Amino acid sequence: MHHFMMIFKHGFTWNESEKGSFRQDFFPPIKIPVVPHVPWALCNIPIPPGIYNNVVKIIRNKIAAGTYELSSLLYRSRWFTVLKKNGKLQIVHDLQPLNAVTICNSAVPPFTEQLAESFSGRSCFGLLDLFVRYDKQPIDIDSHDLTTFPTPFGAYHLTSVLMGWANAVSAFHADGTFTLEPEIPHITIPFLDYAGVKGPPTRYELPDGSCETIANNPGIHRFIGEHFQNLLRLVQRMIYVGYTWSGPKGILCVPEAVIIGHLCTYNGHRANMSKVTKITK
Repeated sequence: MHHFMMIFKHGFTWNESEKGSFRQDFFPPIKIPVVPHVPWALCNIPIPPGIYNNVVKIIRNKIAAGTYELSSLLYRSRWFTVLKKNGKLQIVHDLQPLNAVTICNSAVPPFTEQLAESFSGRSCFGLLDLFVRYDKQPIDIDSHDLTTFPTPFGAYHLTSVLMGWANAVSAFHADGTFTLEPEIPHITIPFLDYAGVKGPPTRYELPDGSCETIANNPGIHRFIGEHFQNLLRLVQRMIYVGYTWSGPKGILCVPEAVIIGHLCTYNGHRANMSKVTKITK
């Protein structure tokens, strides 16, 4: 496992500064499809004086990073800030007016029960999460004005897809499915930004109760060796298209795993009791 992480460390992101970005030759800028409409111009919520300087700093950082660009004032949407669990402020863009005129993508993710059942009875499991930021994919220049909003420095628009846009989730799921398509469904079935990794369906048990090992290294079980070969391909495919998996959320090899609310083990799968308890209460 340590050897694997040292070789493919550039395929994992540990903080915002290391994150990748999808190659535009694979995933071109997204043009927002809209129905005929009248441009909206909404008054923004005033920035509370106590956090004004902090908010201004966040906006400057986003301008410097290219996330915000100067815009014409054909549209004006609202935004506000929320305090995250880590104590940091985050800007939230109100995309409700844009969503009201967006032609929605009709794609849906896989059925959770069917997905979890396909992971049942596997020798081991991996759990890979993309380093989720919906700004992985730029917005087409023709759609920039649709995201215009006011700032203390004038009108700006978004340059990349933002969480909260009506088609962001379906677009994100489609990108992951396209990238990992050769490994579906025998190794993984992507679910939005998440990809469970199926270990071999057997542990290659021997008559004496032990498990078969790989030929060139008797210290590694055969099913573990095969599992890491599968992991290798999933990580390489994401590296090739320019994006990265999350290091803090990644799980490379475990004997059982929670897959979309179901506890999957070598002996089968069942509902995750922590979820069931919440429902029964």
